Amino acid sequence: MDVETLWDGKKAYLPQKLSALYLKELTTIEMLDHAKNYKRQENEEGPVGGQGIRETHIHFAERFSNSCIRLQYVLIDPNENFGNVPENFFSTFSTGKIALLDGPCGTGAGSLSLLYTLKELRKHKRLPQLPLDIKILACDFSESA
Repeated sequence: MDVETLWDGKKAYLPQKLSALYLKELTTIEMLDHAKNYKRQENEEGPVGGQGIRETHIHFAERFSNSCIRLQYVLIDPNENFGNVPENFFSTFSTGKIALLDGPCGTGAGSLSLLYTLKELRKHKRLPQLPLDIKILACDFSESA
């Protein structure tokens, strides 16, 4: 269920509004240059982040878009690797009232990616545009995240 604004046949793209918000926040926290110049090292392992504001900003700059794309890729499933998972997501998030627990949420990449991907797919009429009310409870051990 790909949409050319999310997947061009080779690459995944963040929904335009989410991308704009991400760039704005990177500018606000003065991490845009860090994000542009970050190159993951081959021997780099383990989670990134932490409780402090600096660690949170580094994680946001280096990993937010990657975290968004992981969920988005499963939802659009361009290579049909995920079986019924996308269909189950879409049937759950097509109409009604939904409660979502996002923990540990970090800076919210998973929830935001889900919401903006759903919005993009609904906008392009790839999903029903029925009334949908999503409540999210997000939690993380890092207050700054």
